[in-house]
Amino acid sequence: MLAAGFAVLAATSLVAACGGDDKTSAEKKFCDAGDALRTDLTALQELDITAQGTSALRTNIDKIGDDVRALVDSGEDVAATEISNLRASVDALSAAVQRLADDPSVGSVGAVVAAARNVSATAQALYTKLDTTCS
Repeated sequence: MLAAGFAVLAATSLVAACGGDDKTSAEKKFCDAGDALRTDLTALQELDITAQGTSALRTNIDKIGDDVRALVDSGEDVAATEISNLRASVDALSAAVQRLADDPSVGSVGAVVAAARNVSATAQALYTKLDTTCS
């Protein structure tokens, strides 16, 4: 069930990567942070929680949190709303994973899946902004 929930994140990896040599240093940092986010969201989608456990899930979410912080540092003026929404959804996913670790139940798994879907949706909105800036 959890793996199926993360399958929604697969769509987020289909968006073209940032590129172009004519970008300023700030734009490059923003695009690089977006690329890192895409990579880490793909890794989250591919995570086998049954085999790797919630600690691997926590590690992956921590990486995504680092990516969001890098996006804030490099591009909050470009995509403030999208970054804020993504940060809130990643925080909600992190809290859901903590609840899952504390109380492994069907309800906890369902909350993680729902939170993961929200991360996917908010990431897609940010990717749209990244594609405009980075292409």
